[in-house]
Amino acid sequence: MSDQLPSLTDTDRQNLKEFLNHSDRPQGTLNYTQFIGLLYGVLSAPAFLSTEQWLPMVFNGESANAEKQTEMQAIILNMVQHYKEAFDDIMAGTCKPIVNLSWSEDAVERMELEHFCQGFITAFTSIEGLWKETIEKFNNLDVSMRGDLNLEDQVYSILGLISTLAAPDLNIERAENPQLLKDSLPVFAQQLPEAIFALAQMGGKLEELFLALENPEQADV
Repeated sequence: MSDQLPSLTDTDRQNLKEFLNHSDRPQGTLNYTQFIGLLYGVLSAPAFLSTEQWLPMVFNGESANAEKQTEMQAIILNMVQHYKEAFDDIMAGTCKPIVNLSWSEDAVERMELEHFCQGFITAFTSIEGLWKETIEKFNNLDVSMRGDLNLEDQVYSILGLISTLAAPDLNIERAENPQLLKDSLPVFAQQLPEAIFALAQMGGKLEELFLALENPEQADV
C-alpha cells in the first residue's frame, strides 16, 4: 500500500458522505458508515481485491452518476485513501474504524454499528463465492497442512456475529429465545473488532498459503 497518499481530512470525509448521500446516486448506494464496513469486508478477503473489483459494490453494481469525470476521479482517490486507512488499521493488528461500534439499546445511537456491519455483509455477500472456493481448496489440502481447523465453521461463525449486529431488532424477532439474544448483543458488539481482525488475519494467511503453493519457487525458504 502506497505511503504517498495524503492522510484524510475532515473535509475529505464530509465530501464523501455528501457524495454518497446525493440524490444522483443509484438506489442501494452505501452510506458513509456502510462504506467503511465494506472496506473491512474487502480487506478480510482471502485474496487481494483491486479498486475496480470493490468499487461497484458501493453503488449497488451501477454507475455512480457523477456529474463530471474529474469529480469521480476525486471521489475514487478519496475512497482509496479510506481503503489505505482501513488497511493500515488492520496491518497494525487492530480493528478501530473511524465510526462508533458501541452497542446501545437506543436504535439511533447504535446506527453506526448496524450500518458498519451491513457494509461488511455487503462485501462478504459479493465475494462469498471466493470464500467458498478458498474453503474448498483448504479442505482439499493434506491434513498435515490444514490440521484440525474447520475453516468453514470459523468463517461463518464470525459472519453470524456480524449479521446479527447488522439487524439486531429483526434477529431478536426471529430468535427462538429473544431475551437471550437481546442480552447477548452488548457482548457481541464488544467482540466485533476482534472477530473482524481474526477474519482479516485468516484471509491474509490463506492468501499467502495458496500463493506459496501456486508459486513454490517464490516461497520463503
